[in-house]
Order: sequence, then C-alpha cells, then structure tokens
Amino acid sequence: MGGKVKTMADVRRIVDLYELHKSYKKVARELNISRNTVKKYLHQVKDVQEGLAEEIIPKNRKIVQPSRVLTDLVRQKIHQYLESNMGCPKKQRLTAKRIWELLVQDGHKIGYTTVKDEVVRWKRTNAPRGVYLAGAAHWSACRIRLGRSHTQYRRSMAEILPCGLRLALLALSICSPL
Repeated sequence: MGGKVKTMADVRRIVDLYELHKSYKKVARELNISRNTVKKYLHQVKDVQEGLAEEIIPKNRKIVQPSRVLTDLVRQKIHQYLESNMGCPKKQRLTAKRIWELLVQDGHKIGYTTVKDEVVRWKRTNAPRGVYLAGAAHWSACRIRLGRSHTQYRRSMAEILPCGLRLALLALSICSPL
C-alpha cells in the first residue's frame, strides 16, 4: 500500500487483514501504514455499519501538507548573508543563530535547525578551505593541511620558512580559481 489509504479497496484490505490477524500492529506492518491509521479506518467502517457516519473516505477530503519553510527566497537570503560574511574577520562573521534571528525578524517562520543545516550545506560547497602550516616537534618538518588531507615535507630548520612560504603559495594556487 505504501503508507497511504486512498481507495475503498485499501480500506477493504485493512478490514480483511484485521479479521484475519485481529491485531492493529500486524495489519499496520503488513500494509506499511501506521497503527493509528488502521485503527481510524476500522472505527470509521464500524461507524458506517452502525449508521453513525455516511461514508468511510469523504469525497471532499483535502490532504494538507505543511508548507515548505526553506523556500528559494529564504535560501537566497541565507546565501546572501553568508556571502557578505566572506570578507569579514572570522570573529565578526554572522553565525547561523544570528542569521536565523534576522530571518525571524523579517517575518519568516523558520526553525533554527533548518537555517543551521543550510549554512552547513553552503559552507561545504562555497567556503574557502583552510590552509594550515605547522612545524614538527623539533622544527625539522614542515606540514601543510588542505581540508582533510595533509602532506609532510622534511627540511632542515633553515629551510622551514622558505618551505612554508612555498607551500602556502602552492596551497593558495590550488584552492583559488585562476
């Protein structure tokens, strides 16, 4: 059935399986629907049989789905806030919580988690990757980290600074488009 009761044939199947198993849970599992749905339709069938209701599935029923809160307009605003942050120092950038507060002030009904998830998605694809240069315990190695991977270069102490500068330039040429 796939989760929704749409026709009288679906209701008939619920009734038949309930007569066979005598269990809401078994019927729900077999049809892949909620136990509450099984119970609701069995009660509606009983009400129609007793004359308390006229129909099991109303002809004019409307299935109301919740509206999407992350509309294209809201997504575009979040991206604009994030893009305007790019030039700011890290400590002065807008956080996901502050972006959420700004959207709520603008009158959007959106949850913080929705905004946070969109910020994470945007950062994965658009934020610049960090480049970290670190010396080894005795300054005998130079290491560069690009995102998740890292490469180590062994050099003498005198060569560490030039190595670091060369690696930083190499990393910047790799990370930024030409």
